[in-house]
Amino acid sequence: RVLIAGLSGLAAEVAKNVVLAGIGSVTLMDDSPVSSRRHGNFLVSADTDPSSSVAEASAATLRDMNPLVAIKTHAGLPETFSSTDDLADFDVIVLLEASLTVQERWDGWAKKHGVRFFSACVRGPM
Repeated sequence: RVLIAGLSGLAAEVAKNVVLAGIGSVTLMDDSPVSSRRHGNFLVSADTDPSSSVAEASAATLRDMNPLVAIKTHAGLPETFSSTDDLADFDVIVLLEASLTVQERWDGWAKKHGVRFFSACVRGPM
């Protein structure tokens, strides 16, 4: 059970690899509207409804890549998320493109719930 939060271009690559590896359950978190999506998320197709969330659009593409993996979405944005009890439902959390403050907060939550935590950011032009 993997949670991928913050669906940037790096997150799209991570999500694709996790889903193609056949991990049982992947949950995506990013309520940003598709119309404001960050560059590089190749999981969001050009014809996606601009009012849908980046997580919903990415989930649709990932389901097509591997229908044997349960792909879900979780409401919220990593920056504003505060329902830490929900994190206990996951074995691994991957937080991408978050500020250091947000990374430290999520790391503390993950430790509290015994969840493995990974965080990554890409800097520079894309």
